[in-house]
Amino acid sequence: MIAVFSDMLSRHGLPSWLVSYAAAMAFVLVVYAAFIVVEQLRPVAKRDWSSVWLNVRLAFVLQAMILVLAIWLQPALSKMVGGWIANGSGFIKTAAYGAAWQQAVLFVLYLLAYDFLYYWLHRAQHRSDALWAIHKLHHTERHVNVTTTLRVHWLEEIMKALVIVLPVSLLFDSVPSAGWIAAILGLWLFFVHANLKVSFGPLSWLLTSPAAHRIHHSLDHAEANSNFAVIFPIWDILFGTYRRPVAGVWQKTGVEGEEPPGFVRAVVEPFIGGWRLRVTPPDGVDAQLVPSSPATRSSSPSRDIQRAAGSH
Repeated sequence: MIAVFSDMLSRHGLPSWLVSYAAAMAFVLVVYAAFIVVEQLRPVAKRDWSSVWLNVRLAFVLQAMILVLAIWLQPALSKMVGGWIANGSGFIKTAAYGAAWQQAVLFVLYLLAYDFLYYWLHRAQHRSDALWAIHKLHHTERHVNVTTTLRVHWLEEIMKALVIVLPVSLLFDSVPSAGWIAAILGLWLFFVHANLKVSFGPLSWLLTSPAAHRIHHSLDHAEANSNFAVIFPIWDILFGTYRRPVAGVWQKTGVEGEEPPGFVRAVVEPFIGGWRLRVTPPDGVDAQLVPSSPATRSSSPSRDIQRAAGSH
């Protein structure tokens, strides 16, 4: 359907960049609509339509930045990478592994590498005041739902291009099954933000679920400093930031003491004083990253923060 829409726009003589932008937004809106219907089945909380409207407008801004990066920054990075590595970019020559099982392994390795770098960037965003000033927009969502996925400041896309896309390009000379990679990454991000009572139970350690990612969006500062990986919880488990979802427990979301912004403020705030907002909670307690335990998960938010502040 999106391909037909793109062809129709192309036949009307629209420039290719505008066709790409329109197709991307059409895809996003179709996914939003589909998930909103599904979210009616087992919602965690009532939907806030004013928040949805803000998120849709921010998605238009974010997709515009992604388009700019694809047109200008990606070719520059490709040329730079090609100049660093002889005989083409990438240490892993994917063309040398032609068997189906080899391509499957490369596919999983690419996702693991992407998620590993995403984990460290995401964790840094929760530890650095400057990065948090940009990232906090995503966490001011009080009613996490599928549209929260692209409630992201456009500056984050520049960071991802430099910290994630470039290093992965240095590792792989091409993206194995590029279309499938993009589809899985995109749809999985939509899925984990969905307003759904979905948990993977005993398999929660294997893949991130909406229940696990909701913990990351928790109003409790200590809980929000966990579950940074978007696909594979193994990175949180290895580096001590994993919190396993508890059956029947669904966190309230948002940032303590921070009101959801309007559209203009959401777009420009990092440049007009948003840097002053610190990572630490309003009471000044610096909640450190701590692994989850059954006792910790069952305790109150205030005790979680006290326990975290006393750990090293």
